[in-house]
This record gives sequence, structure tokens and C-alpha cells, in this order.
Amino acid sequence: MLPLGLFADRARRAALLVALVMGAVLMAVAPSGVATLVSLAVTAVIFYWFLMATRLILGVSWPMAGLLLVVNCVPMMFISLIINRILEVTVVAL
Repeated sequence: MLPLGLFADRARRAALLVALVMGAVLMAVAPSGVATLVSLAVTAVIFYWFLMATRLILGVSWPMAGLLLVVNCVPMMFISLIINRILEVTVVAL
């Protein structure tokens, strides 16, 4: 099993999973403003987990872990933007 940073023991891991599931449920039933805030919080927790797992597994510094996060996420965002523009799912103002 991979080390999970601050969520290394079972109780903390279970609490994190419960919080993420409750966040997903809250996003589904809450008004759009609250759902957006919860979505941002869940995304921040996942990014923080990625940084901590990267630091522990690879033994790198914070700047290198941040760079790896950018390298991991930016291509997906560009691909999503291209697909949205080609399929005309959303209007993108440039």
C-alpha cells in the first residue's frame, strides 16, 4: 500500500474518504453556489493528497512536487479545452 502522507493510519484515511463522499453528496443536492465551494474544497484536498503522496513516495521537495502536479494537470486541461471547442459543448471566449 502506498503511503498517504498525513492520512497514514486507517482512522484518518477513513475520515478523509467519508469527507470526500459527503462532499460529493453535498455537491449533488446543494444550491449551485454551495456546490461550487464544496467542489473547490474537494479538489484542493485531492491536490494536497497528490502533493503529499508525491513527496513521500519520490522523496522530492515541495517545489518539485508542485511542478509534478502542474505537469500532471495542465495537459488534461488543454485536452478538455480542445474537446469542448471541437464538440462545441461550451462557448469559450478567448
